Amino acid sequence: MNLIANFLSNSAVELIGYVFSLVAATIAIFQYFGKVKAEDEVRNLRIEIANLQLNTKNENKVNQGDKSQYFQENTGSVNIDNRG
Repeated sequence: MNLIANFLSNSAVELIGYVFSLVAATIAIFQYFGKVKAEDEVRNLRIEIANLQLNTKNENKVNQGDKSQYFQENTGSVNIDNRG
């Protein structure tokens, strides 16, 4: 136990500990501000999506004509027989 206490009381080890703590604190601060910025961006995008959904109208019109949309020419009879 005395060996660990002597190792931790070394000034070089203390300096390395302080440097690591400073780096960890800096990283934590940057992560916090990045999280706040990302949350603001998500909030703004949700507002934009809500506005787009309110301003969007479905103006699709379906008109049934004399020709099918699945056949290029519908001039003759169509025989659908699945009996083989």
